[in-house]
Amino acid sequence: KIITDNAQNFNGKMIIELCAKWKIKHSNSSPYRPKMNGAVEAANKNVKKIIQKMVVKYKEWHEMLPFALHAYRTAVDMVHQKILSLIMPRISMAR
Repeated sequence: KIITDNAQNFNGKMIIELCAKWKIKHSNSSPYRPKMNGAVEAANKNVKKIIQKMVVKYKEWHEMLPFALHAYRTAVDMVHQKILSLIMPRISMAR
């Protein structure tokens, strides 16, 4: 299943044919409801920041994209880490 915004390039004949061929269910998010795409937009913003830092040294940004995605996907989420530390008691390793 693919959910896209209502952009024309995601609703064209080619996308419709590809989805039909590969049996992919395609739907559009609600127009004028930015919350529907909020998580995706936030993730895209973070990946773009990573790529911008890499492009200073490496001009071929598309070659760096897999590394940027890996960095984003494996980064420690400080908010969730803090919540987890509050829920889970710390185990002392000292004996």
